[in-house]
Parts: sequence; structure tokens; C-alpha cells
Amino acid sequence: MNREAKVDLDESLKVLESCLQDLQRKSEEQRRRNAVAPRLEKLEEMIADLGTNRPARPVTCPEEYKALWEEYLAGKPMDLAIGAIRFLAWDPAVATGTRFLELLTQKVPQPTARMLQGLVNSLHQAWPSHDDAEGLRDLADPANRIFKLVAGYQGPNRVVSRWKAASGMLFDAVGPNQFAVDMLENNRTLDDHFKFWFLSPGSRYARAGVRQAVTEWLMQLGKSTLPYQARVSELIFWSGWHPAEFKECVALALLTKSIENTPQLRELLKHSILRDSRLGDPRLPRNANNWLGLSDEARRTFVRWLSADDIEFFFEHVLPAGMDPHGRKDFWLRYIKSIQMSRPLLCDEDRLRLISSAKLRDGDGTPRNFGSIDGTPPTSAFLLDFGDLVIVEFSRTGNAGYVYTRQKVNRVIKDFWSSTPFSSNGLKVRKLAYDRIIHIGAWQDDAANLLAHYGIRPD
Repeated sequence: MNREAKVDLDESLKVLESCLQDLQRKSEEQRRRNAVAPRLEKLEEMIADLGTNRPARPVTCPEEYKALWEEYLAGKPMDLAIGAIRFLAWDPAVATGTRFLELLTQKVPQPTARMLQGLVNSLHQAWPSHDDAEGLRDLADPANRIFKLVAGYQGPNRVVSRWKAASGMLFDAVGPNQFAVDMLENNRTLDDHFKFWFLSPGSRYARAGVRQAVTEWLMQLGKSTLPYQARVSELIFWSGWHPAEFKECVALALLTKSIENTPQLRELLKHSILRDSRLGDPRLPRNANNWLGLSDEARRTFVRWLSADDIEFFFEHVLPAGMDPHGRKDFWLRYIKSIQMSRPLLCDEDRLRLISSAKLRDGDGTPRNFGSIDGTPPTSAFLLDFGDLVIVEFSRTGNAGYVYTRQKVNRVIKDFWSSTPFSSNGLKVRKLAYDRIIHIGAWQDDAANLLAHYGIRPD
């Protein structure tokens, strides 16, 4: 091969190698494009879908627009701008008025999804309470007008589209009832239910719906497959309540027989009340204001539960096992409904023994309410306040029960809830005692007659 032929061959090889490299590079670029394309398509879908799946963020209507609206109502000639109307749609006092809805229908025959969400939000913020029949009647016309605007929406927004299929729940006076039934029938949690219907949990409508859900759940107790704990905590102890509504729901639960007759539910409700800073133990002076507004019957029911716990704790755990031969526990449990307050007082010996056996906390870890007592020989005591009578029982055998009238007891027990230790001798003052209960013979008959003399009878 001559030199010229060799040069031509080398050049040809170089061209061929360059072509192969170009082909490889283009193949790699095409592979990357094919991999990226689906992701780009997905991104394009997300961009196109932006704002159609989530509720619009609530806005605060500027004061100048509210002032313009007041001038408009006063008859001042003006042409309200569409921008002002958009903001006013988010103001409950304005957006639920007939004049505004008439103006909006004239100027914006087909409101945007955001404007419609503002109207529904305003309607729900202005929703009357469940017992305000007049308020519900007054809101009927604005609710119907807003519903017609929502029903006429033809856009892609999924929030408004879902609302179109729930006219009765979102716009009728009985809507909160349907809200409750829909949640329970579909076994949704409260949070999931708000998210499913794109509703704000901070509206008056939401509180009316949850209030009705509490009522429905209490009526259907036992039918729901969700754990009891979930329903008690999410409904009755919902963080969105106003104080009066919260107390009303707690009272409803306390007076529901199916809760009282179901030990698991009763204990759950009891512990929830004791741990909640809005309530706590109603017998403690520091919690007295928390219980203002609850019915007397509900409070008495809860005190009865606590007193029954105190009696069982004292006679089953403070007294050594098998050391209640006279049946004092069963006797006092017969008078649970008459007990206004009760309190165990533990001597150091019993307290240390019970600490080691973890009996100073109940099943869920809630600390028991007890006081302290000193004396020789050491003995624990139990205070039972019936109103007209206060009775002191002791754990150590050989001690009678001391009965004091209301007129004399303040000289013996100056502070029922004192953190200072009581004195066992100080609780046994014969000259101030109305009577003593000697636990021998027919003591239960004698004690029952004594209590009956003051109108205190077995449950």
C-alpha cells in the first residue's frame, strides 16, 4: 500500500469513528429525553391542575371595601369594582346579605371557583347554633342563593364540584345533621371528614356539625367500628369547641346511660375529663369555675363515679386484703348518689405500700386524689360528705365511724381538700360527733336509720 492510499484509509477510519460517536451521543440524548418526557408531562398536568384540588385560602376583606359597601347600602351612587366584590364575598356579614347576593348575581353571573368558596365560607361562618330556629330561618334565603351559584358552576375546580353534589348537607338548615350521619356511616374520622368535603373546621357550621355528630354517636353507641377512644377524644374533646359547647357535649356524654353502663367507655370518659385542663376534678376548689355552666345533674353523675372509685380504692386497697369483714364497701356503695364529696386520707405506712404496688394511679396512669393523715397507731381514713352529714371511716380495726353534722363538722375538718396532713385523733372528737358507727352486730341497720333521719337513703 502506497503512502497516499494509507492516508486515505486513515482519514476514512477517523470519519467512521466520528460518525459512530455522533450516533452514540444522539442515542444517549434520545434515551434521556424519553426518560424525562413522562416526568415533564406529569409536571404539566400538575401545573394545569394547580388550584383545582385544594380549598382556597381564606382572605380578610380590607376595611376600605367594607366602608364602600356601607356607603353603597346607604344609597351613595357608585359602581363597585369586581375586585371589591371578590373580597366582600369572604366577609360573612356582607356575603350573607340579600343586597350583596343580588348585586353579585348581576355583575358576576358566573362567579369564579375562588369567589364561590368565599361565599360558602361566609355562609358557614355565619351559621346559627342548632337551637337558634329564627337564625336558621333568616339564613335560608342567602343559603339558597349561594347554592344556586354553586350549582351553576361548570369549571374544573374539584372543591366546588364536590360541593355541588352535597347541596342538602352544605346549604340546608338540617345540613349539620347530614354532616354527622355522613361521617358516621362512612366511618371517617373527624379530620378525614373535613378534608373529604374541603370544609374549614373553624366555622360555626363545623361546630354545629360536630355537635350533631356527638348526639348521633351517643344515640348509635356500639354500632360504630371505630375504637371508642377515637370517638371520645375526637368528638367530645375536640379542640375546636367554644367553652359552652364543650361543656354541653360533656354533659350529654355524662348523662348517656349506655356510657355509664359500659365500663370501658365510662372509664375512658372519666379519665379524659380528669386530664382535660378545661374541667378536671369538680370536687377540687381550684376547678370549681371550670364546671360552671354544666348541669347539676351531669356534675352529680361525675362525682358519683369518682366517689365509687374512692370507696373501692379505700376498702379494696387501703385496707389490707380481706380486712373488710363487716362489708363497709358494699354498704357505702349503696349511697353513691347521695355523696357530694369523698376523699381517702393515707398514713405513711399505707402510702408507701401502695406506691410500691402502683395502686396510687388508676388503670391509665391518672394519679388518684388522696390526702395525708398522721397518728399513732398509724391508720388511714376515709371522708364521706353527704351534705348534711359527714362521716369519717378508718382503715384500722377497732375504730368506729364518726358522724358529724354540717353545723359541727367545720370545727373538725376545716378544709376538706387540705394538703396539710390531718390528725387521726383530730378526726375523732366525741363531744362534737353527732353519733358513732360501731361495726358490730346489726350496725348496717343502725347506720341506715341514722342516714334516713337526714333524708339520705340507699340508691
